[in-house]
Amino acid sequence: MTPSQRTTLFAVAAAALGFLILFALGVTWYFDVILALVFGGSVWFTLNYLAPTDTQSELDHNVGLIERATVLIRNLSLRVTDGPTQHALAAGCDGVPRLVQLIRQRDPRVGLPLSQRSLAYLTDVASTLEDYIDVQDSGDPEYVRMGQEELKRFEAFTTQPDKDMSAQKMDDYINSLTALNLNPPPELT
Repeated sequence: MTPSQRTTLFAVAAAALGFLILFALGVTWYFDVILALVFGGSVWFTLNYLAPTDTQSELDHNVGLIERATVLIRNLSLRVTDGPTQHALAAGCDGVPRLVQLIRQRDPRVGLPLSQRSLAYLTDVASTLEDYIDVQDSGDPEYVRMGQEELKRFEAFTTQPDKDMSAQKMDDYINSLTALNLNPPPELT
């Protein structure tokens, strides 16, 4: 359970408890409801805004959901009849662990929004894939082709970090090579 879910649960529980206590004290029921809502709202405000948030646990929760979405995409990709699309989806799923590793390497305050956007994208891919499977054999060929192209972008999304890392390593190598060329070894004679 994420901290935001826990906050909401505590606020609802506080409102219910406040209602029961006021009702037991004999306060009119409509005042009970109003005061209980005010009490629940104040508990929610206090827990949500004044208490420190636990971004690491939310990040871990999102990573778990990303991994579940990946399993769903992998399972659904087995029902795709187009070979290149099926291969791209499988390669995209293979790239998710690297994506998760890059998310975890970042500061949790940066990784949390990144994990939320990645989770939203993977959820959209899974939803689109479910719809694509339903129409892949009988749908309009133009729309099926467009769906294949969009689903193939999933592979590019998950393998992009590897390409960025490779580009960064190549830049580092070029910089080292340039520094080495500018600073030749001394002559020993």
